[in-house]
Order: sequence, then C-alpha cells, then structure tokens
Amino acid sequence: MPDSERITLKELAKRLGLTRSHARKYVQKVGRIHGFAGRKVHTRDSGAGPAPLTFSKEEAEIILRERQHTFGTDSKPAQEVQGDTGYFYIIQLVPDLDPKRIKLGFATNVRERLAQHQTSAPTAVCFKRWPCKRSWEQTAIECVTIGSCRLIKNEVFECDDVEAVARKAEEFFKLMPDVAHNVSLADITQPERNCP
Repeated sequence: MPDSERITLKELAKRLGLTRSHARKYVQKVGRIHGFAGRKVHTRDSGAGPAPLTFSKEEAEIILRERQHTFGTDSKPAQEVQGDTGYFYIIQLVPDLDPKRIKLGFATNVRERLAQHQTSAPTAVCFKRWPCKRSWEQTAIECVTIGSCRLIKNEVFECDDVEAVARKAEEFFKLMPDVAHNVSLADITQPERNCP
C-alpha cells in the first residue's frame, strides 16, 4: 500500500467518534494487542507539517472492528464513544469473600475495566453503573462514600452497605444533567483566535 493511501489518526478519530487524543490511546491499545503501532508518514491530505501517525487499511479495519465489537451491543454506545463521557461504576472486587469491598470509578467501557480488574480479582462483578462525565468522577465518589465507607487505597473502599452506596449514586446522578448536554455559547461569545 502506498504511503499516500494510509489512513491518518485524524481520520480514524473521526470514524471512531473520539477526540484525537482519546483515539491515539485507543489505537495504541488495539495495536499492542494485534502487533502494530502505526507509522508517521505523509499522506495526500496531511499537508506540509510534521508527518502524522498513519495506519494501513488493514490496521484501520482491525481498529474499527474492535471498536464495533466493544461498543456495538451496548445499550448506550453513543455515550461511550465520546472521550469524556462514559459510566460511573461500582465494582465488587471479591463478592464471594468480602462483598463490602468495592471499587468506584469512571470508565468509557465498563466491561473492559471489569476485565482489567478480573486479572487480579477473578470473581469481580459490576454491581451497578450510571452514565457519567469524566469530570464528575471525584465528586461522585465523595458524595456516595460519605459517612459509610472507608478508603482502602486507589478508589477501593470498604463500605457498610453497598446497596446504600448505590442508592446515593442513584440520587446523585438524578441531579446531574444528561451526559450529552453541553452548555451553549452566548451570542456575544467571540470565536477563538490565535495570537498574531
């Protein structure tokens, strides 16, 4: 395949529905799994600046297929393909031994995050999840753990009542706007300009 026909990261980001920085992380992860890393080369559309990161058509198809496989059957894929929206989750790390030990956090793909935890905690299960923006994560954790949970380490808590934590999370997310909502700009707002 000629270099000029390779697919740029920018084009892949558009097809994936991700920002370029989130797309870069995603394609690097898929590339590690499938044994490719992309190459920096100029294409027909890349202009005269630095060579962009590019992928062969076969590599791009693998990336897109992985994304479709990961999100294609999810009930809310539109929320997950955006880089700053996903889910706030409660994962019980060892429900068979200590059901009160939970991991709280944000993930764009909860199944993938659960699979990561299952490498060290094979019986881990997702207790519940809610649509969430990445910027809400810390506030949500503080809200749902107040009074009844003790921090063990790295967003892992020992909680007196996991159901009560889930109820607090339910109330918290009822107060939050839809994750797809963005504040509109006022008419007076000027477009961004680069400094001369």
